[in-house]
Amino acid sequence: MKTAMLFICAAFAALAACAKTSTPEGWLDDYEAALKKAAAENKYIIADFSGSDWCGWCKRLDKEVFGTSAFRKGTADKYVLLFIDSPRDQSLLTPETAKQNPELIQKFDIHGFPTVLVLDSTGKPLVRTGYKAGGPEKYLKMIDLELFHGDDIKKYITPIEEILGRYDSEIEEASKKAFEKASAKYPKNKRKFQRHVQKIMFGEVFPKYIPLIEKSFQEAKDVKVPDFLEDCKKDTIGQYEEHFKELKQAMKEYKSSKKTSDEK
Repeated sequence: MKTAMLFICAAFAALAACAKTSTPEGWLDDYEAALKKAAAENKYIIADFSGSDWCGWCKRLDKEVFGTSAFRKGTADKYVLLFIDSPRDQSLLTPETAKQNPELIQKFDIHGFPTVLVLDSTGKPLVRTGYKAGGPEKYLKMIDLELFHGDDIKKYITPIEEILGRYDSEIEEASKKAFEKASAKYPKNKRKFQRHVQKIMFGEVFPKYIPLIEKSFQEAKDVKVPDFLEDCKKDTIGQYEEHFKELKQAMKEYKSSKKTSDEK
């Protein structure tokens, strides 16, 4: 009897190991199966492109939105859920998804994680978004707005996003140059390399752009939108404000650490 029980336990353990996957319960990871299910049930597809075991914003989106019972309940009648993962631990993928997922990333022009697409049952992208704060109800409301009021979103909200992201490409270019300079100066000293990048970004680049970004927030807040888009406007600005707050906190910590270092 004891030997039989050990055998049964070992068998279950083997099955559990075989079933190791990053795909959340209630989500599909087969694109073609999701299309068929959406067509058969007359639903849209919410496709979450994630880096489940390394992407911080992906983990936050899962915890705050996708992993909640409110989200599952809110999507049950209208959406098929599709999870397209790019984990560092490739054992979390089946051979099929390991082949499929990079192809889908290329097909849908995915450049960052998390990227969330709403597709129709033919695979046509209708909405493209990512992490948004506020919980499942607000997230689903945002998707519905973009899905059914796409033209209004483009007319009123997209210009606000353009205002708020006005300096993104310039900052990105400055960061690339900072990395190049640091790499050329300290090719073999990782610690000095990191410090030099910080010196350029926190000492030169961010102090230049922070006042400009602050003006952008005020400009964005002054944009008039229809009443039914006020919450969307507020959420859009709030999203950028959250990232900006993190940047300013990082600046504060850098100045504090530099001051301490100088005093020594």
